[in-house]
Amino acid sequence: MEERRQSERIQARLQARWETDSGVVDGTIINCSVHGCFVLGEVEEPGNDPVKLTVKLPNGSSLLLLGTVAFHLPTLGFGLHFIYPSDEYKAMLDRWRVYVEAEKSAVPPISNPPMISAI
Repeated sequence: MEERRQSERIQARLQARWETDSGVVDGTIINCSVHGCFVLGEVEEPGNDPVKLTVKLPNGSSLLLLGTVAFHLPTLGFGLHFIYPSDEYKAMLDRWRVYVEAEKSAVPPISNPPMISAI
C-alpha cells in the first residue's frame, strides 16, 4: 500500500470528543501529525460533513479542530484530515502544530503505523 501521509505521525493518547450532525461522541487519538490524526472510538459512518474535534491536551487545555474524514474503519475509528476554513480554526491548528512538533522531539515518529485489526 502506498503511503499517502504528508508528515510524520507520532503515537499519542489524547482524549477527544467529536461532533457531527448525528451527535457528539467521545474517543481517543492514538496517533497524530500536524495534518491529521486517527481517532479510536466506535462510530457510524461519519459521512462527508466536516467533523468538529475537541482535543484535550496533557496540560489541561483544549483545542477545537475541524477536519474531514479521510477513512473510516467500522467499530474502530476514523482518520481525520484537518482543515481551517476560518482564522479561528487556523489559530487552533497553529497551536496543534506547536504541540505536535514539541512531542516529536520527545516521542519517536511512527514510520509505518500498524493497522488496527478487529479480534
